[in-house]
Amino acid sequence: HGPVTFQQLDYYDHRRDLFYASISRNQQDAFPDLQYVGVVYNGEDPSRFPLVTKPDDYLCFLGRFDREKDPHLAIQLAINLGMRIKVAGKIDHQGDGYFDEEIRPLLANPLVEYLGELGFDDKVRLLSHARCNLHPTGFREPFGLTVLEAAYCGTPTLAIKRGSMPELIEEGRT
Repeated sequence: HGPVTFQQLDYYDHRRDLFYASISRNQQDAFPDLQYVGVVYNGEDPSRFPLVTKPDDYLCFLGRFDREKDPHLAIQLAINLGMRIKVAGKIDHQGDGYFDEEIRPLLANPLVEYLGELGFDDKVRLLSHARCNLHPTGFREPFGLTVLEAAYCGTPTLAIKRGSMPELIEEGRT
């Protein structure tokens, strides 16, 4: 659930005789010498995500607050556009300094609302009522579950074309 590490490469390098299922084609690209039986995308029960056809007037970011997810880019984009943004997620133990340095100063802007870490119902409410979900991941993310969850709600996602995002987002549709 993060960037590929040298430890992971070494681990899988010694297990090339096994068969693997990946969560995206992008994940297979990270370990091209393994034997894959296929791709099994992460999933959720769509019935748990209400389809909202008239969203509220805000953007959202939902994810870890760390340098891998780059939520500061989502916040800066919203501010530059003059749009409200609601941001929520976990402050990763490795992201404490990042949050204080990059995020906390942006929270002073009246366009930014910080919601903290959310439970499932609040997460669904945030995604389903947003005009757009922002997903500016800074690494080759193997799968972005919030992208799928937003799509279930009818909320489009704007993301950087990196990692599995081209597999999850159809331009002009999702």
